[in-house]
Amino acid sequence: MIVGESHHQMIGRLPSRSIDSLQAVVVKESQNPPAGDRREVRITRLIISAKMRGHDVEHISSSPPCPKDMGHPPACLAGSALVAPVAARSALLAGWPGVLSCSALLALGAQVRIPLPGTDVPLTLQSLAVLTAGFALSPPRAAAAMLLYLSCGAAGLPVFTPGSAGVLGSTGGYLVGFVAAAWLVSLLKGGGEGSFIRLVLAGTAGTAVVFASGVAWRAIGFSLDPFLAIATGFVPFVVKDGVQVLLAATLVVSLRDRHHALGGCFPSRRL
Repeated sequence: MIVGESHHQMIGRLPSRSIDSLQAVVVKESQNPPAGDRREVRITRLIISAKMRGHDVEHISSSPPCPKDMGHPPACLAGSALVAPVAARSALLAGWPGVLSCSALLALGAQVRIPLPGTDVPLTLQSLAVLTAGFALSPPRAAAAMLLYLSCGAAGLPVFTPGSAGVLGSTGGYLVGFVAAAWLVSLLKGGGEGSFIRLVLAGTAGTAVVFASGVAWRAIGFSLDPFLAIATGFVPFVVKDGVQVLLAATLVVSLRDRHHALGGCFPSRRL
């Protein structure tokens, strides 16, 4: 470490995604604490500066390596005492763009409206957006993206399918089911890198929730015969939604494999 070098200068020299380099700097800071400055504050500033400069430090070890000749262990304790809170605050801020993106994707999917004979429920791409939110976001944020979409529609923004009455119409049950479905898909997908089969099962469960909510809404809220509600609100969409589940799972696995092939680390923790 260069004498007198600021933590901003040190972070600026770190290569992108260099977690090991950041850990090394943290250890050096612990070995050579600057006079008049608390060591813990210095380390915290290093990590915050790295995040502000776009370095990927989400997966920094919670216990940086401790040199045997160190007379004090602050760097070893930095993970649990400092790195985790900073990473949590960063993840909280970084996750909301994902919520906004998935909500916008759901609104775009609603604009694809293909009428089908024999039913008033149109074919859209909203289910694909729900699966994307579930696969990409944590359960609370996946549900938040759906709630944001519904809130925008309730506020009068043109986000619902053209000609639809939103949650007040006969297809409102599907919209309400999006919230639970996205949450369930994210929960069943798990926090790690789920296998293709696990993604398909999670997507299938989420899709089933959407259909159950939509069919029940039509049968109970609009007094449709249960068999008619199933025939008009479920049967025509089985193939399409099955293909969407497979497509979404394949896309996630393909992107993950491509990221690994490029030398990246596909995030095991979702935003």
